[in-house]
Amino acid sequence: MANDYFFCGVGGSGMLPLAMIVQARGHHIEGSDRSRDQGRTPEKFAWLQAHGVVLHPQDGSGVTRAEQIVVATGAVEDTVPDIGAAKAVGATIKTRPQLLSELFNAAPASIGVAGTSGKSTITGMIAWILHNAGREPTVMNGAVMKNFADADHPFASALIGGPDLFVSEVDESDGSIARYNPTVAVVSNISLDHKSMEELRELFGGFTD
Repeated sequence: MANDYFFCGVGGSGMLPLAMIVQARGHHIEGSDRSRDQGRTPEKFAWLQAHGVVLHPQDGSGVTRAEQIVVATGAVEDTVPDIGAAKAVGATIKTRPQLLSELFNAAPASIGVAGTSGKSTITGMIAWILHNAGREPTVMNGAVMKNFADADHPFASALIGGPDLFVSEVDESDGSIARYNPTVAVVSNISLDHKSMEELRELFGGFTD
């Protein structure tokens, strides 16, 4: 069944590829972004509109129905007009990690790429290998994968493939790594960064179990 999704910050590096993956599964996508309201990166938002994404100002005016699923990054705060509007109309609110992990965990086979650094590069390498092997992976990356970028897909941080194999960069900085249950867990390296080493050992240990 097709759903209506509304992405707050739809032009962001973590939101745009997720929106494209959700759209490819037959869902309707709307969104807002402060950068668009401020006139920044107009080519990105023109590309989104050309690919069927309906854009609104980030003032709550695009969230009008309880049937919408509103996706936000990080902490969900009422001070964001779209979130306030979602609560007012009774729309479902999900965080980006929540939605991504649901899609990831639903795939029969999945590869999660974690680590303090190098995640985007390794995710892109795995995507290229699987794509050329004919495996048709769906890939969610945090950076543009240059091997897949072309004139029609300049923001190639997502690769739209089939539903059976999902590859994703996974972030430990907000603790959301605990949401993912990969078939194959890849950890590039672990060093002191967003959390203490004790916390990191626990997070990465749970991810690889």
